[in-house]
Amino acid sequence: MPLSFCGNDNASAYSVDDGVLDNGCFVDALNLVPHVFLLFITFPILFIDKSDTSERCFENTLTLFCVLRPGWGSQSSKVQIHHNTWLHFPGHNMRYMKSRHLHLFLPAFMGFIAATTSVVYYHNIETSNFPKLLLDNYMIFIFMPNIERFGQNSKQVVLHIQQASGLVVYFLSSHELLENTSVLAVLLFLALILQRTFLQASYYVTIETGINLRGALLAMIYNKILRLSTSNMSMGEMTLGQINNLVAIETNQLMWFLFLCPNLWAMPVQIIMGVILLHYLLGFSALIGACVIVLLAPIQYFIATKLADAQKSTLDYSTDRLKKTNEILKGIKLLKLYAWENIFCSSVEETRVKELTSLKTFALYTSLSIFMNAAIPIAAVLATFVTHAYTSNTELSPAVAFASLALFHILVTPLFLLSTVVRFAVKAIVSVQKLGEFLLSDEIGDDSWRNGETLVSLESCKKHPGAVNNGFFSWGSNMATLSDINMRIPTGQLTMIVGQVGCGKSSLLLAMLGEMQAIGGKVHWSKNANDLRSVPVYAKDVSARRHRPMARRPEYKMNVADLGINLSGGQRQRICVARALYQNTNIVFLDDPFSALDIHLSDHLMQEGILKFLQDDKRTVVLVTHKLQYLIHADWIIAMKDGTLLREGTLKDIQNNDVELYEHWKTLMNRQDQELEKDTDVADGQTALERKNLRRALYSREAKSQIDDEDEEEEEEEDDEDTMSMMTSRRSKIPWRVCWKYLTSGGFVLLFMMIFSKLLKHSVIVAIDYWLATWTSRAQNTSVSANSSANGTLTDTVPFDLSYYTTGFSILCSSGIVLCLIASLTVEWMGLSAARNLHHNLLNKIILAPIRDLQDLDDSTQLPLLCHFSETAEGLTTIRAFRHEARFKQRMLELTDTNNVAYLFLSAANRWLEVRTDYLGAVIVLTAAVASIYTSENGVQSGLVGLGLTYALTVTNYLNWVVRSLADLEVQMGAVKKVNDFLSTESENYEGSIGTVYSRGDTMHIHRVLWLFHQ
Repeated sequence: MPLSFCGNDNASAYSVDDGVLDNGCFVDALNLVPHVFLLFITFPILFIDKSDTSERCFENTLTLFCVLRPGWGSQSSKVQIHHNTWLHFPGHNMRYMKSRHLHLFLPAFMGFIAATTSVVYYHNIETSNFPKLLLDNYMIFIFMPNIERFGQNSKQVVLHIQQASGLVVYFLSSHELLENTSVLAVLLFLALILQRTFLQASYYVTIETGINLRGALLAMIYNKILRLSTSNMSMGEMTLGQINNLVAIETNQLMWFLFLCPNLWAMPVQIIMGVILLHYLLGFSALIGACVIVLLAPIQYFIATKLADAQKSTLDYSTDRLKKTNEILKGIKLLKLYAWENIFCSSVEETRVKELTSLKTFALYTSLSIFMNAAIPIAAVLATFVTHAYTSNTELSPAVAFASLALFHILVTPLFLLSTVVRFAVKAIVSVQKLGEFLLSDEIGDDSWRNGETLVSLESCKKHPGAVNNGFFSWGSNMATLSDINMRIPTGQLTMIVGQVGCGKSSLLLAMLGEMQAIGGKVHWSKNANDLRSVPVYAKDVSARRHRPMARRPEYKMNVADLGINLSGGQRQRICVARALYQNTNIVFLDDPFSALDIHLSDHLMQEGILKFLQDDKRTVVLVTHKLQYLIHADWIIAMKDGTLLREGTLKDIQNNDVELYEHWKTLMNRQDQELEKDTDVADGQTALERKNLRRALYSREAKSQIDDEDEEEEEEEDDEDTMSMMTSRRSKIPWRVCWKYLTSGGFVLLFMMIFSKLLKHSVIVAIDYWLATWTSRAQNTSVSANSSANGTLTDTVPFDLSYYTTGFSILCSSGIVLCLIASLTVEWMGLSAARNLHHNLLNKIILAPIRDLQDLDDSTQLPLLCHFSETAEGLTTIRAFRHEARFKQRMLELTDTNNVAYLFLSAANRWLEVRTDYLGAVIVLTAAVASIYTSENGVQSGLVGLGLTYALTVTNYLNWVVRSLADLEVQMGAVKKVNDFLSTESENYEGSIGTVYSRGDTMHIHRVLWLFHQ
């Protein structure tokens, strides 16, 4: 029965009487090699497919894959190619597998790989046309006994082939295949491709894990900050700079250590394997080189530890310098006011000198580390080859020498990374210690009452939303700051807490909020006081109807310039008061809201904000103040002294029970009232005219602003018209410059060939038409002359040569056809060349730009994250008082994710760049290997061939570092650019600007001077 493998019957299909190359079945065996490479793509499909097909396994004849892969019988959802028959083209890869002569021409293992490739290909790509016959062929190569022994039975094979076809076919063994130089070159190329691909994939996975670790550490630090005791910040045990260092430095150190952590076990394995291979090549002399490496490794470790110490000291000095610089920037106005710039600059310079000294030490050890990294391989090579020359009985062949040199170059990488890994390991240990100290620092006390878990319903004092019974509170030490506190807060009334400076008024509020550690006693909150924790979000649910009255209460209806940087103390105080008034809570704590306000604003805030707005809403207000003139408005007064409650009650109760204290308050109130009246009179007399002028100025400014708005609208309309006209004119113009750029991108040679071929083609077409016209005209004249002669008219005629015209016409037409082909090919090639060159130039243009932009993106996303940590640490008490921990934590997670994504994009771009350079290096190695094969046949010395391959492998290792260095150079030059831009900023020149020296008794007059924060 004829089979459809080659379109012939069995006899002709397997016949080699006319030679192997004349048989299509055996020629198709050449398709085997590319299908072997297809294995790297198709075989993982078995593991990618995850559909459950356990029921089909019993129906499949090949149960082996059902055991290995439960989803073997499934159909791939990726690609489906449907055909009417699976034998749809004569060169199909495995149709000749029925023949048992295939293994006579190719090694058995290659046939096995090809069979696996074809089965996977048919099953997952052409599922609907899967040839069941291939299963039987696959079983042949799996279960055929002693298939690897066909080389031993070559005589029987030869006799069989001789009897069948009269030809002698030699079996190619696996050993002979691997001795082929071309096969070795391809295997070397594939090994480099796979090694670099897996290396970059492992780098990416490690970096992603490190980024996740950094995000987890940031969340852990932030959660600790939200629970951090206020005493740690107030007593100086934990500063804002230390928290910023934990966030910006220590987490990054641990992340980088995780990046390099796999090298801790990979480096010893790589060194041991390299030494074993060297011993295999050189014998005993390789151990001498290994001993050199082992003996010099402690020196390198010592240098690495010194590098870590120098870097740690540099970081400490840098932290101190940044702290002092931050203090200067925060207090720059005060420094300029008192002319203390030189004093503080000298302090910064002293710290900078120490930092530079540490940097010099770091640079010295860095140079020694680089020297050792380069010197150790050279010393090992020298010791190894000299020992081999004097101790070995065999000559040092070029193959052995350059193979050993390549192995020594491989050992450079772990030796180079040794100092880096040790340095980051030391820094990681220090970072872990700092994080441990921070995470073990004191936290606030039990705040379960905040969550409503231990709220106590005070049956005996239902009119008091909060109370403290026998309270003893401390700031983290055993010594009580507040002692024997027993107090009640009346509902819907104004409670004032007064006392001398430092007596514990603010501490009492913080103790009630749970910020202090309770040594004894309890803080009770009534269940109807839950609104204290039901405050809205700062930046959300802002109602204009409620916002405007809040802004009028503290007299803060103005624009905030410079994004709030230049806000005065009074402005900041009024913002805080407005925020507190805006919150829809039934209890309001005000800690000395009049401290940064003048008398007029204080009186306005008291009358409008507290008495009218809060008291009219029957809200409970606890006010800490030194303004004793407002005691007459208090419903309940708490007097404190030295951390204890001195008196508690109404003003009348204190007047009856403690006359001395009342008289003292009365004296102070009279004095404050007199100051208020004096300041009011003076202010009214001085500001009457100013208010009138200010009102006129406001009216004129409003009128001017309306006119300016109208002018701006007219200008916007004109700009829109100009823009439309510009766009219209731009659309009507042909971008000749862009066209010329596109044409020249293909190359001037191709451009000339395209233009010349086009001109020549059309010239030939015109010539064809002209030749045809001449031909027909001449034929017509000849015909007319012939007719005239027939009629008896004598004319002078030139004989008509038909072959001349036909030959010329044929030549012109053939030339036109060829020129059309050339012109079309030139145009297409020109387009491809232009596209290739434009893409190449664009890639070269952006190959570093995305990394630079991603680096800027990483920096720009990290700054808000650091600012959020700083703001949280500074306003920790307020955040906890408003119960906004969850919202701030969510904001931190969002900023962390944004920064992590930016950093992950940067890492992915670096991996993309390194993969391209690694593949380029592999191509260089393949080119060098192929070139060495052909040059060795032309008499080139084998030593030069080995040297070329060694350098090619070296280029593969260092090409990535060169490109990365260039990319990092451009990225890091951004810091230099920022410094230069800042240095070019114009600064004030106030020293030496005054021409006359003034004495102490002189008077300074300021006339018509205008000051601006910015212009």
